[in-house]
Amino acid sequence: MFCYKENRFVSQTHGKREDAGAQWIDTHPAGISAQLEFSCTLIRCGFSVCRREERISLFAMAAEQLSVSERLAMLLHDMRGDDSRYLDETSDPAPQAAWIVSGGQGEDRERPAFQDYCGLLVESEKAAKEFLCLFEEARRHVRERENVILLEELMKRQKNIVREIGRLKEGTARGEVLTFGLTGDGAWDTDSSNYFDEQTPRFFSEREIRNS
Repeated sequence: MFCYKENRFVSQTHGKREDAGAQWIDTHPAGISAQLEFSCTLIRCGFSVCRREERISLFAMAAEQLSVSERLAMLLHDMRGDDSRYLDETSDPAPQAAWIVSGGQGEDRERPAFQDYCGLLVESEKAAKEFLCLFEEARRHVRERENVILLEELMKRQKNIVREIGRLKEGTARGEVLTFGLTGDGAWDTDSSNYFDEQTPRFFSEREIRNS
């Protein structure tokens, strides 16, 4: 489904050393960890969407968010320089393992399990906009021109993700309310559902509310 390939058409600009800005970005609750979790959520929910167009859109957004996270990680490498938090592939070959805990907030927040397509889009839009705010705010916390340029590049890509979620939401407003294996009155369809998910409240589109 996914194939990693280095994109040489992405800006090859390198960030400049800036410890304070790197620390601010790295400890932000909408940082890399949250973005990776968001990507995994889109992929996981995509497995349960029957319609091909919506499924592909979720996978494409997940892949793009992963790419944005990768670019942000590269920027942090440039801004921080080498330190003990990075894996050293040239070090002693003796196997060692340790969890590197992020200093960001929100690490213990509950992870949603969506069974309703509208609910997924609503919450995904909130998350994507939080990531966009991170890049916008980060520009005010960095001074080096190269770092600002890279953050603006990430802003543009994040806006595309927000725009795509909005397009999918418009589709549900036209009455095409899709659920993850839920049919009719909300009973499980065991042939297509996420069997292991707990039941969650159903989300209604504005059109459904107006017509009720």
